[in-house]
Amino acid sequence: MNQSRGVALWFRRALGERGVPVEVHEREVPRLSGFSSARARASSLFLKSGGRRKARDWLASFGGDLPGFVEGGSLGGEGFLILSAGSRCAPYNLALGLLFGAVSVTIMTPSVLGLDPFDYAIVPEHDNPPRRSNVFSTLGAPNSVDPGELEARGAALAELFPPVSERRWALLVGGDDRNYRVSPRWVRREVGVLLRRAEAFGADLYVTTSRRTSREAEDALERLLCGSGAVRMYLPASRCSENPVPGMLGLCTRVFCTEDSVSMVSEAVTAGHRVVLMRVDRVGGMRSGLSRFLMSAHEGGVVPRGVLFGPARFDQLFGALRRQGLLEEWGLLKREMPMVDGLGRVVVPEDPRRGASFNEARRSALWLAEKLLEKWGF
Repeated sequence: MNQSRGVALWFRRALGERGVPVEVHEREVPRLSGFSSARARASSLFLKSGGRRKARDWLASFGGDLPGFVEGGSLGGEGFLILSAGSRCAPYNLALGLLFGAVSVTIMTPSVLGLDPFDYAIVPEHDNPPRRSNVFSTLGAPNSVDPGELEARGAALAELFPPVSERRWALLVGGDDRNYRVSPRWVRREVGVLLRRAEAFGADLYVTTSRRTSREAEDALERLLCGSGAVRMYLPASRCSENPVPGMLGLCTRVFCTEDSVSMVSEAVTAGHRVVLMRVDRVGGMRSGLSRFLMSAHEGGVVPRGVLFGPARFDQLFGALRRQGLLEEWGLLKREMPMVDGLGRVVVPEDPRRGASFNEARRSALWLAEKLLEKWGF
Protein backbone atom coordinates (compact mmCIF):
# COMPACT_ATOMS: atom_id res chain seq x y z
CA MET A 1 0.00 0.00 0.00
CA ASN A 2 2.94 2.32 0.62
CA GLN A 3 3.89 2.21 -3.04
CA SER A 4 0.40 2.79 -4.46
CA ARG A 5 -0.27 5.49 -1.88
CA GLY A 6 2.83 7.39 -2.99
CA VAL A 7 1.96 7.22 -6.69
CA ALA A 8 -1.65 8.27 -5.93
CA LEU A 9 -0.41 11.27 -3.92
CA TRP A 10 1.69 12.61 -6.78
CA PHE A 11 -0.88 11.67 -9.43
CA ARG A 12 -3.47 13.82 -7.67
CA ARG A 13 -1.00 16.72 -7.51
CA ALA A 14 0.01 16.34 -11.16
CA LEU A 15 -3.57 16.48 -12.39
CA GLY A 16 -4.50 19.18 -9.90
CA GLU A 17 -1.81 21.43 -11.37
CA ARG A 18 -3.58 21.06 -14.73
CA GLY A 19 -6.98 21.92 -13.34
CA VAL A 20 -8.24 18.33 -13.20
CA PRO A 21 -9.56 17.52 -9.70
CA VAL A 22 -8.83 14.03 -8.38
CA GLU A 23 -10.43 12.20 -5.47
CA VAL A 24 -8.38 9.42 -3.86
CA HIS A 25 -10.20 6.58 -2.07
CA GLU A 26 -8.14 3.97 -0.23
CA ARG A 27 -9.34 0.48 0.66
CA GLU A 28 -7.79 -2.73 1.98
CA VAL A 29 -8.54 -5.90 0.03
CA PRO A 30 -9.80 -9.00 1.88
CA ARG A 31 -7.14 -11.20 3.44
CA LEU A 32 -7.76 -14.73 2.27
CA SER A 33 -5.93 -17.80 3.48
CA GLY A 34 -5.64 -21.50 2.77
CA PHE A 35 -7.96 -22.99 0.17
CA SER A 36 -9.84 -19.72 -0.40
CA SER A 37 -6.62 -17.93 -1.29
CA ALA A 38 -5.59 -20.70 -3.70
CA ARG A 39 -9.04 -20.67 -5.38
CA ALA A 40 -8.97 -16.90 -5.75
CA ARG A 41 -5.53 -16.91 -7.35
CA ALA A 42 -6.31 -19.76 -9.72
CA SER A 43 -9.67 -18.37 -10.86
CA SER A 44 -8.20 -14.88 -11.33
CA LEU A 45 -6.36 -16.20 -14.38
CA PHE A 46 -9.67 -16.31 -16.26
CA LEU A 47 -10.88 -12.83 -15.31
CA LYS A 48 -9.72 -11.05 -18.46
CA SER A 49 -11.26 -13.56 -20.86
CA GLY A 50 -14.53 -13.71 -18.89
CA GLY A 51 -15.21 -9.97 -18.99
CA ARG A 52 -17.67 -8.20 -16.69
CA ARG A 53 -19.73 -11.30 -15.89
CA LYS A 54 -16.73 -13.28 -14.72
CA ALA A 55 -15.47 -10.26 -12.74
CA ARG A 56 -18.85 -9.91 -11.03
CA ASP A 57 -18.93 -13.58 -10.05
CA TRP A 58 -15.32 -13.51 -8.83
CA LEU A 59 -15.93 -10.45 -6.66
CA ALA A 60 -19.09 -12.03 -5.26
CA SER A 61 -16.97 -14.95 -4.06
CA PHE A 62 -13.82 -13.18 -2.92
CA GLY A 63 -14.38 -9.41 -2.95
CA GLY A 64 -16.03 -8.81 0.40
CA ASP A 65 -17.59 -5.33 0.42
CA LEU A 66 -15.34 -3.88 -2.29
CA PRO A 67 -18.00 -3.80 -5.06
CA GLY A 68 -20.45 -2.08 -2.71
CA PHE A 69 -17.82 0.49 -1.76
CA VAL A 70 -17.28 1.40 -5.42
CA GLU A 71 -21.00 1.57 -6.22
CA GLY A 72 -21.81 3.45 -3.02
CA GLY A 73 -19.19 6.05 -3.80
CA SER A 74 -20.64 6.67 -7.24
CA LEU A 75 -17.35 5.66 -8.79
CA GLY A 76 -16.66 3.97 -12.12
CA GLY A 77 -16.73 4.84 -15.79
CA GLU A 78 -14.70 7.50 -17.55
CA GLY A 79 -11.89 8.95 -15.48
CA PHE A 80 -11.86 6.08 -12.98
CA LEU A 81 -8.45 4.63 -12.12
CA ILE A 82 -7.63 1.65 -9.91
CA LEU A 83 -4.08 1.46 -8.59
CA SER A 84 -2.63 -1.44 -6.60
CA ALA A 85 0.76 -2.83 -5.62
CA GLY A 86 1.79 -6.46 -5.42
CA SER A 87 0.33 -9.87 -6.08
CA ARG A 88 -2.32 -10.04 -3.36
CA CYS A 89 -4.13 -6.91 -4.54
CA ALA A 90 -3.73 -7.49 -8.29
CA PRO A 91 -6.80 -9.74 -8.88
CA TYR A 92 -9.06 -7.24 -7.09
CA ASN A 93 -7.64 -4.43 -9.19
CA LEU A 94 -8.31 -6.34 -12.40
CA ALA A 95 -11.82 -7.52 -11.40
CA LEU A 96 -12.96 -4.06 -10.30
CA GLY A 97 -11.52 -2.54 -13.46
CA LEU A 98 -13.43 -4.97 -15.66
CA LEU A 99 -16.67 -4.60 -13.72
CA PHE A 100 -16.73 -0.80 -13.58
CA GLY A 101 -14.89 0.12 -16.78
CA ALA A 102 -11.89 1.55 -14.94
CA VAL A 103 -8.25 1.85 -15.96
CA SER A 104 -6.21 -0.79 -14.09
CA VAL A 105 -2.64 0.03 -13.06
CA THR A 106 -0.38 -2.42 -11.24
CA ILE A 107 2.81 -1.55 -9.38
CA MET A 108 5.31 -4.43 -9.47
CA THR A 109 4.72 -7.63 -11.44
CA PRO A 110 1.95 -9.81 -9.95
CA SER A 111 3.29 -13.34 -9.53
CA VAL A 112 0.23 -15.13 -10.96
CA LEU A 113 -1.37 -12.66 -13.36
CA GLY A 114 1.74 -11.01 -14.79
CA LEU A 115 1.50 -7.63 -16.54
CA ASP A 116 -0.54 -8.48 -19.63
CA PRO A 117 -4.07 -8.12 -18.17
CA PHE A 118 -3.45 -4.55 -16.94
CA ASP A 119 -3.76 -1.30 -18.83
CA TYR A 120 -0.55 0.13 -17.36
CA ALA A 121 2.26 -1.13 -15.14
CA ILE A 122 4.93 0.51 -12.98
CA VAL A 123 7.77 -1.95 -12.38
CA PRO A 124 11.19 -1.63 -10.69
CA GLU A 125 14.08 -1.94 -13.12
CA HIS A 126 15.63 -4.75 -11.05
CA ASP A 127 12.55 -6.87 -11.93
CA ASN A 128 13.54 -6.62 -15.61
CA PRO A 129 10.25 -5.16 -16.95
CA PRO A 130 9.42 -5.57 -20.66
CA ARG A 131 10.04 -2.57 -22.90
CA ARG A 132 6.48 -1.56 -23.75
CA SER A 133 4.72 1.78 -24.11
CA ASN A 134 2.36 0.94 -21.24
CA VAL A 135 5.12 -0.14 -18.82
CA PHE A 136 7.17 2.34 -16.81
CA SER A 137 10.39 1.23 -15.11
CA THR A 138 11.62 2.73 -11.86
CA LEU A 139 14.93 2.71 -10.02
CA GLY A 140 13.95 1.08 -6.75
CA ALA A 141 10.46 1.04 -5.33
CA PRO A 142 8.05 4.01 -5.38
CA ASN A 143 6.99 5.05 -1.89
CA SER A 144 4.83 7.52 -0.01
CA VAL A 145 7.68 9.60 1.44
CA ASP A 146 6.78 13.28 0.96
CA PRO A 147 9.96 15.37 1.33
CA GLY A 148 7.81 18.41 2.13
CA GLU A 149 6.45 16.77 5.27
CA LEU A 150 9.67 15.29 6.64
CA GLU A 151 10.70 18.33 8.68
CA ALA A 152 7.45 18.24 10.63
CA ARG A 153 7.70 14.47 11.12
CA GLY A 154 11.25 14.86 12.35
CA ALA A 155 10.25 17.60 14.79
CA ALA A 156 7.48 15.40 16.16
CA LEU A 157 9.92 12.53 16.72
CA ALA A 158 12.37 14.91 18.42
CA GLU A 159 9.63 15.85 20.90
CA LEU A 160 9.31 12.21 21.90
CA PHE A 161 13.01 11.33 21.80
CA PRO A 162 15.01 14.59 22.16
CA PRO A 163 18.43 14.64 20.47
CA VAL A 164 21.48 16.07 22.19
CA SER A 165 23.85 16.20 19.22
CA GLU A 166 23.84 17.85 15.82
CA ARG A 167 24.93 14.49 14.44
CA ARG A 168 21.95 12.18 14.42
CA TRP A 169 22.19 8.75 12.83
CA ALA A 170 19.25 6.55 11.82
CA LEU A 171 19.67 2.78 11.64
CA LEU A 172 16.95 0.91 9.72
CA VAL A 173 17.28 -2.84 10.28
CA GLY A 174 15.45 -5.25 8.01
CA GLY A 175 15.06 -8.97 8.48
CA ASP A 176 15.08 -12.50 7.15
CA ASP A 177 13.82 -13.75 3.79
CA ARG A 178 14.88 -16.43 1.34
CA ASN A 179 17.97 -14.41 0.34
CA TYR A 180 19.17 -12.66 3.51
CA ARG A 181 19.59 -13.22 7.25
CA VAL A 182 19.85 -10.58 9.98
CA SER A 183 21.23 -12.75 12.77
CA PRO A 184 22.15 -11.95 16.39
CA ARG A 185 25.77 -12.58 15.41
CA TRP A 186 25.52 -9.99 12.63
CA VAL A 187 23.94 -7.54 15.09
CA ARG A 188 26.78 -7.92 17.57
CA ARG A 189 29.42 -7.62 14.86
CA GLU A 190 28.18 -4.80 12.59
CA VAL A 191 25.82 -2.81 14.79
CA GLY A 192 28.43 -3.11 17.55
CA VAL A 193 30.95 -1.30 15.34
CA LEU A 194 28.38 1.34 14.39
CA LEU A 195 27.49 1.91 18.04
CA ARG A 196 31.15 2.43 18.98
CA ARG A 197 31.53 4.92 16.14
CA ALA A 198 28.45 6.83 17.29
CA GLU A 199 29.76 6.98 20.85
CA ALA A 200 33.20 8.16 19.72
CA PHE A 201 31.82 10.81 17.35
CA GLY A 202 29.20 12.09 19.79
CA ALA A 203 26.35 11.12 17.46
CA ASP A 204 22.80 10.31 18.55
CA LEU A 205 21.55 6.93 17.38
CA TYR A 206 17.90 6.23 16.44
CA VAL A 207 17.12 2.58 15.66
CA THR A 208 14.10 0.68 14.38
CA THR A 209 13.48 -2.73 12.81
CA SER A 210 11.07 -4.20 10.27
CA ARG A 211 8.25 -6.74 10.49
CA ARG A 212 10.68 -9.32 9.09
CA THR A 213 13.26 -8.86 11.86
CA SER A 214 13.44 -12.01 13.97
CA ARG A 215 12.73 -11.85 17.68
CA GLU A 216 16.28 -13.10 18.32
CA ALA A 217 17.77 -10.23 16.32
CA GLU A 218 15.55 -7.68 18.08
CA ASP A 219 16.59 -9.05 21.47
CA ALA A 220 20.26 -8.92 20.45
CA LEU A 221 19.80 -5.28 19.43
CA GLU A 222 18.17 -4.45 22.75
CA ARG A 223 20.98 -6.05 24.76
CA LEU A 224 23.59 -4.23 22.67
CA LEU A 225 21.95 -0.80 22.72
CA CYS A 226 20.46 -0.59 26.19
CA GLY A 227 23.62 0.49 28.00
CA SER A 228 24.83 3.12 25.53
CA GLY A 229 24.48 6.85 26.10
CA ALA A 230 24.50 7.40 22.33
CA VAL A 231 21.13 5.66 21.80
CA ARG A 232 18.21 8.07 21.83
CA MET A 233 15.58 5.66 20.51
CA TYR A 234 15.14 1.96 19.94
CA LEU A 235 11.68 1.08 18.62
CA PRO A 236 11.44 -2.49 17.30
CA ALA A 237 8.63 -3.03 14.82
CA SER A 238 7.16 -5.84 16.92
CA ARG A 239 6.42 -3.39 19.74
CA CYS A 240 5.60 -0.26 17.75
CA SER A 241 2.14 0.58 16.39
CA GLU A 242 3.29 3.76 14.61
CA ASN A 243 5.91 3.81 11.86
CA PRO A 244 8.88 5.89 13.10
CA VAL A 245 10.78 5.82 9.78
CA PRO A 246 9.43 9.11 8.30
CA GLY A 247 10.34 10.92 11.52
CA MET A 248 13.81 9.37 11.53
CA LEU A 249 14.35 10.40 7.91
CA GLY A 250 13.31 13.96 8.75
CA LEU A 251 15.35 14.24 11.94
CA CYS A 252 18.58 12.41 11.19
CA THR A 253 21.63 13.59 9.28
CA ARG A 254 22.86 10.17 8.19
CA VAL A 255 20.93 6.97 7.43
CA PHE A 256 22.25 3.41 7.69
CA CYS A 257 20.09 0.68 6.14
CA THR A 258 20.45 -3.07 5.71
CA GLU A 259 20.57 -4.41 2.15
CA ASP A 260 17.61 -6.77 2.49
CA SER A 261 15.03 -3.98 2.29
CA VAL A 262 14.84 -2.24 -1.08
CA SER A 263 11.80 -0.34 0.20
CA MET A 264 13.66 1.20 3.16
CA VAL A 265 16.64 2.11 0.96
CA SER A 266 14.27 3.73 -1.55
CA GLU A 267 12.48 5.70 1.17
CA ALA A 268 15.75 7.02 2.59
CA VAL A 269 17.04 8.08 -0.84
CA THR A 270 13.69 9.74 -1.63
CA ALA A 271 14.03 11.69 1.62
CA GLY A 272 17.27 13.18 0.27
CA HIS A 273 19.82 11.05 2.09
CA ARG A 274 22.92 9.36 0.77
CA VAL A 275 22.28 5.95 2.27
CA VAL A 276 24.96 3.88 3.98
CA LEU A 277 24.19 0.30 2.88
CA MET A 278 24.95 -2.39 5.44
CA ARG A 279 25.49 -5.84 3.96
CA VAL A 280 23.99 -8.72 5.95
CA ASP A 281 24.40 -12.51 5.98
CA ARG A 282 23.33 -14.42 2.86
CA VAL A 283 21.27 -17.59 2.90
CA GLY A 284 23.41 -20.51 1.75
CA GLY A 285 22.52 -23.42 -0.50
CA MET A 286 22.10 -24.07 -4.21
CA ARG A 287 19.89 -21.02 -4.82
CA SER A 288 22.49 -18.64 -3.39
CA GLY A 289 25.31 -20.27 -5.33
CA LEU A 290 23.39 -20.09 -8.60
CA SER A 291 22.57 -16.42 -7.98
CA ARG A 292 26.27 -15.61 -7.52
CA PHE A 293 27.24 -17.64 -10.58
CA LEU A 294 24.72 -15.86 -12.82
CA MET A 295 25.86 -12.47 -11.52
CA SER A 296 29.46 -13.30 -12.48
CA ALA A 297 28.32 -14.57 -15.87
CA HIS A 298 26.29 -11.39 -16.46
CA GLU A 299 29.25 -9.17 -15.52
CA GLY A 300 31.31 -11.13 -18.02
CA GLY A 301 28.73 -10.54 -20.74
CA VAL A 302 27.76 -14.21 -20.98
CA VAL A 303 24.10 -14.04 -19.83
CA PRO A 304 21.51 -11.22 -20.02
CA ARG A 305 20.31 -9.29 -16.97
CA GLY A 306 16.87 -10.89 -17.19
CA VAL A 307 18.13 -14.21 -15.81
CA LEU A 308 19.38 -12.68 -12.56
CA PHE A 309 17.49 -13.38 -9.36
CA GLY A 310 17.93 -13.07 -5.61
CA PRO A 311 20.66 -10.74 -4.29
CA ALA A 312 22.12 -10.35 -7.78
CA ARG A 313 19.04 -8.39 -8.91
CA PHE A 314 19.23 -6.02 -5.95
CA ASP A 315 22.97 -5.53 -6.39
CA GLN A 316 22.16 -4.11 -9.82
CA LEU A 317 19.91 -1.54 -8.14
CA PHE A 318 22.48 -0.66 -5.49
CA GLY A 319 25.13 -0.23 -8.15
CA ALA A 320 22.92 2.23 -10.03
CA LEU A 321 22.25 4.23 -6.85
CA ARG A 322 25.96 4.24 -6.03
CA ARG A 323 26.83 5.60 -9.47
CA GLN A 324 24.38 8.45 -8.88
CA GLY A 325 26.01 9.30 -5.56
CA LEU A 326 22.95 8.21 -3.60
CA LEU A 327 24.50 5.26 -1.76
CA GLU A 328 27.76 4.26 -0.12
CA GLU A 329 28.94 0.96 1.36
CA TRP A 330 29.26 0.49 5.12
CA GLY A 331 32.10 -1.98 4.54
CA LEU A 332 34.20 0.85 3.09
CA LEU A 333 32.92 3.66 5.27
CA LYS A 334 33.61 1.95 8.59
CA ARG A 335 37.29 1.61 7.65
CA GLU A 336 37.37 5.33 6.83
CA MET A 337 35.80 6.25 10.17
CA PRO A 338 38.51 5.42 12.73
CA MET A 339 37.53 6.35 16.26
CA VAL A 340 40.87 8.08 16.87
CA ASP A 341 43.69 9.40 14.71
CA GLY A 342 47.40 8.66 15.10
CA LEU A 343 47.68 11.11 18.01
CA GLY A 344 44.80 9.55 19.91
CA ARG A 345 42.34 12.33 19.07
CA VAL A 346 38.75 11.62 18.13
CA VAL A 347 38.21 12.16 14.41
CA VAL A 348 34.73 13.41 13.55
CA PRO A 349 33.88 12.92 9.87
CA GLU A 350 31.68 15.31 8.00
CA ASP A 351 28.14 14.11 7.49
CA PRO A 352 27.36 13.80 3.77
CA ARG A 353 25.24 16.38 2.06
CA ARG A 354 21.71 15.56 1.09
CA GLY A 355 21.61 13.64 -2.18
CA ALA A 356 20.20 14.78 -5.48
CA SER A 357 16.46 14.90 -5.97
CA PHE A 358 15.12 11.36 -6.29
CA ASN A 359 11.43 10.52 -6.22
CA GLU A 360 10.25 7.52 -8.23
CA ALA A 361 6.63 7.83 -7.06
CA ARG A 362 6.50 11.36 -8.46
CA ARG A 363 8.21 10.33 -11.70
CA SER A 364 5.80 7.40 -12.11
CA ALA A 365 2.79 9.60 -11.43
CA LEU A 366 3.85 12.18 -14.00
CA TRP A 367 4.23 9.44 -16.63
CA LEU A 368 0.82 8.00 -15.73
CA ALA A 369 -0.79 11.45 -15.78
CA GLU A 370 0.48 12.08 -19.31
CA LYS A 371 -0.85 8.73 -20.50
CA LEU A 372 -4.30 9.17 -18.96
CA LEU A 373 -4.79 12.82 -19.86
CA GLU A 374 -4.31 11.79 -23.47
CA LYS A 375 -6.58 8.73 -23.07
CA TRP A 376 -9.37 10.65 -21.35
CA GLY A 377 -9.07 13.65 -23.66
CA PHE A 378 -8.46 16.28 -20.96
